[in-house]
Amino acid sequence: MMPDLGAPEMLLLMIRRTRAKKTGGPRCDLPLLLLLGLLIGDFSPSKAESCGGVVQGLNGTIESPGFPHGYPNYANCTWLIITGERNRIQLTFITLALEEDFDIVSVYDGQPSPGNLKMRLSGFMLPSPLVSSGSILALWFTTDFAVSAQGFKAVYEVLPSHTCGTPGVIP
Repeated sequence: MMPDLGAPEMLLLMIRRTRAKKTGGPRCDLPLLLLLGLLIGDFSPSKAESCGGVVQGLNGTIESPGFPHGYPNYANCTWLIITGERNRIQLTFITLALEEDFDIVSVYDGQPSPGNLKMRLSGFMLPSPLVSSGSILALWFTTDFAVSAQGFKAVYEVLPSHTCGTPGVIP
């Protein structure tokens, strides 16, 4: 039976097994081990800051972890904004400062699934406000292993069901 190993330890074990099979025995490759040591030191899930969760209320604010002083590497945060049935949610980004193409906020109209993706944000350009078609809006924030920036701040407001207008981006 295999011991319970984390991702970095499992990667190291897989590389050792692969090298042993290819060469007929164990081989020590110092540059590879140094690289793995760097990865293991920074790849640990315990280094990621706690973030995300279910958000309820008539209005509120969602911020990237560490905002405005910079977000951590390897962040993986999901926020679900949930309101009563028949209500909609308006989301407005106040600040957006993310490493272009590598650190991303994805906004979903409903549960976070590919078909519900409405916006994929990276960089510094603020998008127009977004209105959900239903009572759930989701944000998924992911970052890579290196550069970070200030982060993001968004505010949401629940719109009563009798509010006029069509869901989606506000003109």
